[in-house]
Amino acid sequence: MKKVVLIESLSSFRIRYFVEADSLDEAHDYFNAKIGDGNFEEASQEDMGEYIFSSRFVSQEEIKTIVSEKSPWMLNEIDNFINKKDN
Repeated sequence: MKKVVLIESLSSFRIRYFVEADSLDEAHDYFNAKIGDGNFEEASQEDMGEYIFSSRFVSQEEIKTIVSEKSPWMLNEIDNFINKKDN
Protein backbone atom coordinates (compact mmCIF):
# COMPACT_ATOMS: atom_id res chain seq x y z
CA MET A 1 0.00 0.00 0.00
CA LYS A 2 1.32 3.46 -0.91
CA LYS A 3 1.86 6.07 1.75
CA VAL A 4 0.07 9.41 1.74
CA VAL A 5 1.97 12.68 2.04
CA LEU A 6 0.38 15.87 3.33
CA ILE A 7 1.78 18.81 1.37
CA GLU A 8 1.05 22.27 2.73
CA SER A 9 1.57 25.12 0.31
CA LEU A 10 1.12 28.83 0.12
CA SER A 11 -0.45 30.41 -2.94
CA SER A 12 0.55 34.00 -3.56
CA PHE A 13 -0.78 36.79 -5.72
CA ARG A 14 0.52 40.24 -6.51
CA ILE A 15 -2.42 42.59 -6.17
CA ARG A 16 -2.17 46.25 -7.10
CA TYR A 17 -4.23 49.05 -5.59
CA PHE A 18 -4.26 52.82 -6.02
CA VAL A 19 -4.80 55.02 -2.94
CA GLU A 20 -5.00 58.80 -2.68
CA ALA A 21 -2.84 59.96 0.23
CA ASP A 22 -0.37 62.65 1.30
CA SER A 23 2.23 60.13 2.51
CA LEU A 24 3.13 56.47 2.24
CA ASP A 25 2.27 55.97 5.92
CA GLU A 26 -1.17 57.49 5.37
CA ALA A 27 -1.73 55.21 2.35
CA HIS A 28 -0.59 52.14 4.32
CA ASP A 29 -2.82 53.01 7.28
CA TYR A 30 -5.82 53.54 5.02
CA PHE A 31 -5.14 50.28 3.16
CA ASN A 32 -4.80 48.29 6.40
CA ALA A 33 -8.00 49.81 7.79
CA LYS A 34 -10.10 49.25 4.66
CA ILE A 35 -8.80 46.11 2.93
CA GLY A 36 -11.03 43.76 4.90
CA ASP A 37 -14.33 45.58 4.35
CA GLY A 38 -14.92 44.21 0.85
CA ASN A 39 -15.17 47.63 -0.79
CA PHE A 40 -11.51 48.19 -1.61
CA GLU A 41 -10.98 48.17 -5.38
CA GLU A 42 -8.02 46.33 -6.84
CA ALA A 43 -6.43 47.49 -10.09
CA SER A 44 -4.86 44.18 -11.10
CA GLN A 45 -4.02 40.72 -9.87
CA GLU A 46 -1.31 38.27 -10.93
CA ASP A 47 -0.81 34.70 -9.70
CA MET A 48 2.78 34.45 -8.47
CA GLY A 49 2.71 30.69 -7.94
CA GLU A 50 2.35 28.15 -5.21
CA TYR A 51 5.15 27.14 -2.87
CA ILE A 52 5.53 24.10 -0.62
CA PHE A 53 6.36 25.08 2.96
CA SER A 54 5.71 21.77 4.72
CA SER A 55 5.29 18.08 3.91
CA ARG A 56 5.07 14.86 5.90
CA PHE A 57 3.64 11.36 5.74
CA VAL A 58 0.19 11.03 7.34
CA SER A 59 -2.00 8.16 8.47
CA GLN A 60 -5.63 7.63 7.50
CA GLU A 61 -6.62 8.86 10.97
CA GLU A 62 -4.64 12.07 10.50
CA ILE A 63 -6.32 12.60 7.12
CA LYS A 64 -9.74 12.25 8.78
CA THR A 65 -8.74 14.70 11.51
CA ILE A 66 -7.44 17.27 9.02
CA VAL A 67 -10.54 17.02 6.80
CA SER A 68 -12.93 17.17 9.76
CA GLU A 69 -11.30 20.38 11.09
CA LYS A 70 -12.48 22.49 8.14
CA SER A 71 -14.87 20.30 6.14
CA PRO A 72 -16.61 17.78 8.43
CA TRP A 73 -19.38 17.23 5.87
CA MET A 74 -16.73 15.82 3.48
CA LEU A 75 -15.58 12.92 5.67
CA ASN A 76 -17.36 10.39 3.44
CA GLU A 77 -15.40 11.67 0.42
CA ILE A 78 -11.84 11.54 1.78
CA ASP A 79 -10.62 9.47 -1.18
CA ASN A 80 -11.50 12.42 -3.45
CA PHE A 81 -8.87 14.52 -1.63
CA ILE A 82 -6.02 12.05 -2.24
CA ASN A 83 -4.25 12.72 -5.52
CA LYS A 84 -3.06 9.41 -6.89
CA LYS A 85 0.17 9.38 -8.86
CA ASP A 86 -0.08 7.64 -12.22
CA ASN A 87 2.33 4.72 -12.48
